Amino acid sequence: MAVQDKLNGQPDRNYGEPVSYDPNFKGPVIQRSCTDVFFLLLFIVFLAGWAILAGLAFKQGNINRVIYPSDSNGNICGTGKYADRPYLFFFDLFKCKPKFEDDEWIPTTRCRTPQVCVKECPSKTFSVAQYDQDPPNVAEIKKHMVCVYGTDMSKDLKFLTSGPSAPCAYYYISSVSAAGRCFPSPTSVEDEFQSYNGANITITSSDGKVLSGNELFKKAERKMQRILNARRYFERFLQDLSNSWKVILIGLFIAMVLALVWIVAIRLMAGLMVWLGILGILSFLIIATAFSWYKYISLKGVPGADEGIGFSRKISYYTGNRKTWLILGCLASVALSILILVIICLRERVQIATALIKEAAKAIGYMPTALIFPVFPYLLQLIVLLFTATVALLLMSITPSSAGGIDATMYSDTSTKSYYEQCIEDLGGYSKFNNKTCTIGNSALGSHVSYSHLYNFCGFLWMSAFIVAFGEMTLAAAVASYYWTRNKKDIPKLTVCSAMWATTRYHMGTLAFGSLIIATVSFIRTIIEYIEQKLKQYDNEVTKALRCCCRCFCWCLENFLRFINRNAYIMTAIYGENFCASARRSFLLLMRNVVRVVVVDKVTDFLLLASKLVVVGITSGLAYYVFSGSCEKLNRYIPELNYPLFPVFLIAFGAYLITTCFFDVYNMAVDTLFLCFLEDCERHDGSREKPYFMSKKLMLILKKKNNGTLVDSSSQAKGKSSKTNN
Repeated sequence: MAVQDKLNGQPDRNYGEPVSYDPNFKGPVIQRSCTDVFFLLLFIVFLAGWAILAGLAFKQGNINRVIYPSDSNGNICGTGKYADRPYLFFFDLFKCKPKFEDDEWIPTTRCRTPQVCVKECPSKTFSVAQYDQDPPNVAEIKKHMVCVYGTDMSKDLKFLTSGPSAPCAYYYISSVSAAGRCFPSPTSVEDEFQSYNGANITITSSDGKVLSGNELFKKAERKMQRILNARRYFERFLQDLSNSWKVILIGLFIAMVLALVWIVAIRLMAGLMVWLGILGILSFLIIATAFSWYKYISLKGVPGADEGIGFSRKISYYTGNRKTWLILGCLASVALSILILVIICLRERVQIATALIKEAAKAIGYMPTALIFPVFPYLLQLIVLLFTATVALLLMSITPSSAGGIDATMYSDTSTKSYYEQCIEDLGGYSKFNNKTCTIGNSALGSHVSYSHLYNFCGFLWMSAFIVAFGEMTLAAAVASYYWTRNKKDIPKLTVCSAMWATTRYHMGTLAFGSLIIATVSFIRTIIEYIEQKLKQYDNEVTKALRCCCRCFCWCLENFLRFINRNAYIMTAIYGENFCASARRSFLLLMRNVVRVVVVDKVTDFLLLASKLVVVGITSGLAYYVFSGSCEKLNRYIPELNYPLFPVFLIAFGAYLITTCFFDVYNMAVDTLFLCFLEDCERHDGSREKPYFMSKKLMLILKKKNNGTLVDSSSQAKGKSSKTNN
C-alpha cells in the first residue's frame, strides 16, 4: 500500500507544471522537421575527414609492416625480395632500452640499434671479443658476423664493428624466434656462455659495455620466458579455437534459442518468469556459496592445494586448489548478500515492474521485427570496429622517421660527429652509410601519426555512440506508437521500418549531438585512465585517492549523460523536437515523478538483468558440463583441448552478447513505456473526456480508473458478461 501511495503521488511542481491535456495529442507527431542540423553537418564533416584519413592510411600504410617485422631501412622481413629472410635480428640488445634494469628489458622494433632481416636466428653465441686472446682469425670472425645488406667485407674489423654506424654486429646471443623477432633463448643462454673452455666468459658490446653470461641470463630470463610463454599460450588458444569452433557455435545457437524462449514466456506469463529469474539466480548463488566454502575447507591439508594459481591444461588443477575456491566463495557470498538485500528492499515494487515488462512484451509482440532490428546496429558496430582497427594498423605502419620514404628529407649539414651520430640514432639504426649523409623518410602522415591515431579513436567513439543512439530512437518511436494507440489492432505492421525512416529523415542531427556528448565524455575518461597508468609509478595514498575519485566521477557523469540521452531520444521520437528541448522535457518529467523513477524504472532493469543472467548461466553450465567430460556419451564428439575452460568462457561471453542483443529491446521498450506512462498520468485523469491510455493491468495495480469506474478483476468480469448478453 505504501508503495502504491508513492506511485500515485502528485507530481513535484518544483520542476515545472505537469503536462496539460491536449485533445489533439494522439502519440508521436506526424508533422516533423529536421532537428539539430548544425551537428549533422559537423558530423558529416568529421566523417569526411575520417574518410580522407583512412584513404591516406590505405595509400601510404602497409599492414604487413605491423604483422611482420621490418628492418631499419623499412624493408619488411619475409616479403618481397626478403621473402627468404623472415626473422628480424637486433645488433645491440642493450640499446633496446635506455637502462638495462631488472624486469624492464625487452627488445622491440623501437630499439635504437641496427636491425636486419635474417634467414634464421643465431643458434649460438658469438662475440668479436672472444678472439682477442689469440691472434685473430679474421676470416673465421667474418664468417660468423651478421652485417647490413651489401656490406663490403674487405674492410677491417674495427670499421665493420665499431661506432654507432657500424655495419656489422659486434656480438649476438643464441636466440629463438618470437613474433618474427630473434630473442635470446632463456633455456640455452647460460650453457652457451660456459661452452668455451668450460669457463663463464664475458661479452663486450660495441660501446665497451661488459656483459657476463650470468648477468645477461638473469636479466633476460624473466622477460624472455614471459614472451615465449605468451606465445605458447596464444598458439594453444588458437589450436583450441580451431578444434572446438563447431561446438562453440552450437552453444551460441542454444543461447539464442533460450533467449527467444524466455522472451516468449515473458509475454505469456511475465510474473512467473520474473520470479523464476530471481529464484534461479538466488538458488545458484546459494549453491555456489555453500559448495565453494565446502571445497575450501575440505582441501585443507591436502598436498599442493595451497600453491599459487597459474595456467594449466587440466580443470583438476583449478578444482584442487584452495585459492580457487576461496576466490569463488568470496565472490559468491558478496553477490548473494547483495541479491538478498535487493529482494528484501524491492519485493513490493516487483508487481508494477512486472506489469511494465509484460506490457513491453505485448508491444514487441505487435511488432516482431523489433526483435530482429538490434542485429542491424550490432552489425554496424562490428563494421565500425573492424574499420577502426584496420586504419589503426595501417597508421602504425607509417613511422615518422623511416628510411627511404616518399619525399625524403636529407640532413647533409653534419659537420659535427655528435650531430651525425644523433641522426643515425634517431633513424633507429643503420640506414645509409654515405660519408656524412643521413636520410630520414617522410610521408603526408609521417609527422602526424599520433594525431591521426587520436582522430581515428575519436571517430570510433562518436560513430559507435551514434549507432547506439540510432537504435534507441528507432525502438522508442515504435514502442511509443504502440502505447499511444488505443486500439492495438490499428498498429501498422511495419512500425519499426516507419520509425527507422522518421529517425533517418528528420533526427540524424539530434543523434549526432547526443552521441557527440557521450563520445566526448568517453574520450575524457580514456585520457584520465591513461594519465592514471602513468601516475602509478608515483603511487601513494594521495594519488590513489585522487585516481579513485576521478574514476568514480567520470563513471557517474558518463552514466548520467547516457540516461539523459536515452530519455531525450524518446521525447524526440514522440514530439519531434531538438535534443536540448527533448532533454529538458524528459528531465523535468522524470524529476516531477522521481519516486516513480526510483521505484519502478530501476526495478525493471534489475529484473531484466536477472533474466539475462539466467539464460547465460544455463548456457555456460551446459558448456562446462560438456567440455569437462562429465557426459560420457558426448565425449567422442568433443575434441581434445589444451584448456577446456577456454571454449566455456567464449560461449559464456557470446551468450551474454546474444542475450544482451535481445533484452536491450526490452530495456528500451520499458524505458519508453515508462516515460509514456508518466505523461499519461499527467495528461489524463481517467474521466470520460480524458481517459488513460495505459493498459487495464497497469490501471488495476495503480488503482487508476477510466470512465469513473474502478478497474479491477470483478468489473472486468462484469464487463465481459454484459457484452455476452448483448
